[in-house]
Amino acid sequence: KEEAAARAAAAAAERNSKVVSITQGTDEFERVLGGMDVALVKFYAPWCGHCKALAPAYEEAAATLASEGSKARLVKVDATDSNNKALASKFGVSGFPTLKVFRSGDFEEDYPSGRDVHDLLDYMRAAAKEAAKPRPKEERVVAFNMAIASKLLKHKVSRQLMIFASKSVLQQHDAAIQAAGKKLGPENGGGPNMLILTLDTEDSSLRAVINRFEVP
Repeated sequence: KEEAAARAAAAAAERNSKVVSITQGTDEFERVLGGMDVALVKFYAPWCGHCKALAPAYEEAAATLASEGSKARLVKVDATDSNNKALASKFGVSGFPTLKVFRSGDFEEDYPSGRDVHDLLDYMRAAAKEAAKPRPKEERVVAFNMAIASKLLKHKVSRQLMIFASKSVLQQHDAAIQAAGKKLGPENGGGPNMLILTLDTEDSSLRAVINRFEVP
């Protein structure tokens, strides 16, 4: 039952997705992209870890562009599908994910920018000659836990300051920590591009991290 529910949820997400999926190869690709002013195409493999990591940002960017009425579209091609292998070969796809930009169906360039949702949106708005939008401010003070550990890797920061203390001590100094965070990042007057991570030494789930850094 759980597997069936998961398949149903995945199918529903696919139906609601604003990412255009190419499943029938070159003829479909040329027809569909020929009707798009500018498109970013992701050639991917279903088993590829980097492709899976990119998928949420790609979906979010596509949905945002659609809600804005943008001319820019996001497309995906399963390069391992037998219907699409010739298409992938035509554009020299040899690794996954490979991102390429097309204008009115013609290849323009390999995608040169970053892969978080804001990078994708900034690039595609510019490619469509549409107005840029300000990025939301990054949270510069983060209460660290293992659930967000992988997400922190997506922050494009040069350094991270880790503050280890008990929960009560962290609360005692919270105002000062938050004040310091407001001075960090290029969005805050050109401050250092870094994060402050607070770690509760009484949180047993963080024991591996605490031991790694030899915190008593």
